[in-house]
Amino acid sequence: MRLRVKRQKKYYLKCAGCGFVTPSFKAWFDQFQKCPNCGSKHSEVWYNTSYKRLPRFIKGNPQNFWHYFPYLPLVLKRHIITR
Repeated sequence: MRLRVKRQKKYYLKCAGCGFVTPSFKAWFDQFQKCPNCGSKHSEVWYNTSYKRLPRFIKGNPQNFWHYFPYLPLVLKRHIITR
């Protein structure tokens, strides 16, 4: 079974074995960190971002850790507990 991933999702997990897209981290952990489709323990994190943005991002001058927020597994900035 393949799922369509909406563009507004920042990232998603994709099984390295069968290519199944896990709908959420919760689904992954509910299966004891295995693919719900084939049981593989190997997954890849895929980001929904343009590769054209990466050079500008990498060349930036990060003032702190949160410069990398677009690439962290957090969805909402209000979940940040330190600054």
